[in-house]
Amino acid sequence: MAYGKAIDLLHSIADSDEHKRFAAGQLAACKNQLGLLYMDCGPRDKAIAAFDQAIRQRKALAHQEPGDCWNLVYLGGALCNRAHLARERGEHGEAMKLYDEAIALLAELALDPDGDVSQARLGAMSAAFPGLPQFAAQ
Repeated sequence: MAYGKAIDLLHSIADSDEHKRFAAGQLAACKNQLGLLYMDCGPRDKAIAAFDQAIRQRKALAHQEPGDCWNLVYLGGALCNRAHLARERGEHGEAMKLYDEAIALLAELALDPDGDVSQARLGAMSAAFPGLPQFAAQ
């Protein structure tokens, strides 16, 4: 219920020039979190829909602001969440496609402009996913 209320509130400010970007990011975050809840508690079809909405919203934001690294990190997380669900459903080809997309995105984010792996960027990505294994240079 709380996510539903948050989504309604965010939709109410989504057309405001002042709050449009914030609302779009938070809507994507709510959808991703709803996907996680549905993944754990069911129904799984709602998890799929929520993750897919989060991914579409994050990709739209990435198209509008390609340099927003935080959005891209969260896009990578949503892709991984959707891949986990596909894997659990036995959709191995779909899972691999999603994992590959997430890995490519996150690997690109970890590079400095000169092409070297940035420890600072890896640290930022790790901070975005507390409690999970940390990103590290290979």
